[in-house]
Amino acid sequence: MIWALNYFKILKCLGCDEIHFMETEVFSEDVPMDPDEKYGPQIIAVYPPRLARKVPDWFKQLDSEIKSILLETYNALHNGSRRLAAMGGRAVLERVMLTKIEDQHTFKKNVEEFITLGYMQESLKEPLLNALDIGSASIHRGYAPDETTLSSLFEIIESIIHATCIVPDTAESVKKATPKRKK
Repeated sequence: MIWALNYFKILKCLGCDEIHFMETEVFSEDVPMDPDEKYGPQIIAVYPPRLARKVPDWFKQLDSEIKSILLETYNALHNGSRRLAAMGGRAVLERVMLTKIEDQHTFKKNVEEFITLGYMQESLKEPLLNALDIGSASIHRGYAPDETTLSSLFEIIESIIHATCIVPDTAESVKKATPKRKK
């Protein structure tokens, strides 16, 4: 005899009060024959999906095109689409560079120009190239980064976007708000 049990639960987080709907299934074919072997129900789906990463507070200050690509990238991340999230990370970093510089036709040359024109520190060159390579590996080599790698990737992406798109405007507003020194 083959059987299946489906359970449906509504869950409320005691920390943030977020509500989720969870579907769980136990299927007879997954029950082990050996009584000492452990098995458990399979969580089929959680709606809405849990957030894999919180969107930064400064997100709303971004250019609409960068914001759009980054939002799609976060959606891929939240939905467990690891390759798409890595590809999106590459796309958003390239878009950030190309909003500041003229396209040099290769990632490496774009990064060099980005640094030469003073949009990014030389010390961020390797992290940026590594982040771009994760996206390239996902596109060209079928690489599916694990959650830890994706988390590191988004740390790099967010820090570069913040440093190049948000900090200059913030610094300018701080400069304007600071009283001038009297002579």
